Amino acid sequence: MATIKVSGISKSFGNTKAVQEVSFEVEKGEVVGFVGPNGAGKTTTISMVMGFIRSDQGSVNVFDQLVQPYSAHRTHARIGFASGDMALFNNLTGKQYLNFMAHTVEAKPVARETLIAAFKPVLHKPLKQLSRGNKQKIALIGAMQHEPELIILDEPTSGLDPLMQDVFLDAITKAKHRGATVFMSSHILSEVASSCDRVLFMKHGQIIMNRDVNELEKQQGKIIVITAPTETLELVAKELPKDAVEMQKAEHTVRFRYTGEVKPLLAWLSKLTNLEDATITRQDLDDIFHNLYQDEEPKV
Repeated sequence: MATIKVSGISKSFGNTKAVQEVSFEVEKGEVVGFVGPNGAGKTTTISMVMGFIRSDQGSVNVFDQLVQPYSAHRTHARIGFASGDMALFNNLTGKQYLNFMAHTVEAKPVARETLIAAFKPVLHKPLKQLSRGNKQKIALIGAMQHEPELIILDEPTSGLDPLMQDVFLDAITKAKHRGATVFMSSHILSEVASSCDRVLFMKHGQIIMNRDVNELEKQQGKIIVITAPTETLELVAKELPKDAVEMQKAEHTVRFRYTGEVKPLLAWLSKLTNLEDATITRQDLDDIFHNLYQDEEPKV
């Protein structure tokens, strides 16, 4: 049984189609990343999954229960939720906020203290006096201190420094090991690659790709960068190996993506003369993101 089952949901705001007939499932114990540029529809989709807003069509089931705004609170005790722009009770101190959340979700003291020791938040000051990063630490602790069955996160590391991003990823790994299901949107693709089993790519309000992380990187191939004198590079650019795509030529380098077997590639490289350097790297999710969204204009 899927922990989350989304079936053909759509949502428009006036003439803007934010989400269009989106369907996907998240199985129990999975960690699924939700990726896309700003304005792709990720937050609107998560809001419908949480029951914050109603879809115009389609349905959402969480824990095999139909999600409706008037009844969504019935499952919220089993869910940990945090977002990068989450509104907190600014007049409360961090400790008071966590205590308040603990009463609503029955926090587990050991889990709470473990998270506090890892994230090291400022707890004695009012939230309105804290930096964005400290507020985000407290929001994440509040979302995970009751060891929920399902964790839903929208840009969870927004405002966190790289060290705290690593702490967050460790917390997600531990949640997965205890059997929790995690569904999170993110712009930091390295954290998706290191923590997620599967990735949903969203564009213009639609799911355009749904792939296992390892399968995705394998299918996307390798990045080859060759450094050589100009005359050699001109020959290389004209006679790329079979299965080479997306060639880019600069003053001293030729770069291309290779999707074939490695032996023919190595045989082709061995025939080149006057090479100064050649690197072969596995394409990461940042490259894949660029390939999928290179036609997107920045959102204001």
